[in-house]
Amino acid sequence: MVSVAHVTFFLFVCLFFKSLVVANGGLGNGVSRNQLLPVLEKCGLVDALLMPPNKPYSFARYRTTEESKRAYVTLNGKEIVDDLGQKMILYLNSVEKAQWKELGPQALPLVLIVVEEIISTEDEKILLESVDQTKDTDHQNFQKCLKHRRVKHFGYEFHCEKNNVDTDKHLPRGLLDVCDSFLEKWLREGYIKHKPEQLTINQYEPGHDCHGF
Repeated sequence: MVSVAHVTFFLFVCLFFKSLVVANGGLGNGVSRNQLLPVLEKCGLVDALLMPPNKPYSFARYRTTEESKRAYVTLNGKEIVDDLGQKMILYLNSVEKAQWKELGPQALPLVLIVVEEIISTEDEKILLESVDQTKDTDHQNFQKCLKHRRVKHFGYEFHCEKNNVDTDKHLPRGLLDVCDSFLEKWLREGYIKHKPEQLTINQYEPGHDCHGF
């Protein structure tokens, strides 16, 4: 009897789509959009970039599959430095579908306007120094009731469970004095119609933002 050996050959075909998942390139591990997008754009035109909140990955969609493949070959295993100065290695893979948030300016609500450079660099520095939350965490205005961020209120006491202020409980100090000049200017220029009585300051941990507000 003659034994016949059967040899089977497997052909693996790597399919490339326009979209890529970028592991270790997400907001959840300290990589920002401003940091990731220029890296991706070195390989071609990025039509869309989706960075889900608190996730350690993102999705990028290129204009062509050729650009997507170039990005995979070039960036897979590439080391970058995150916003905290830590080294991060990107891992890419081709994906067929993702829920996309288009790049470019988003349509603003009808009641919202954007005023660029509304305060000077000097005033901005003074304001940031005035709201430094690392210096007075025992202050009555300080509140740590939410995950991934510190909250400080000025004006009235705020109840997280009701998501509203208690107008019967005025906090020991009103609005920050540094705000007076800004508010008076905005009143004169018509950006606001009434002087606010409540100020809420959120300080987010690295990798987190105000998504959903």
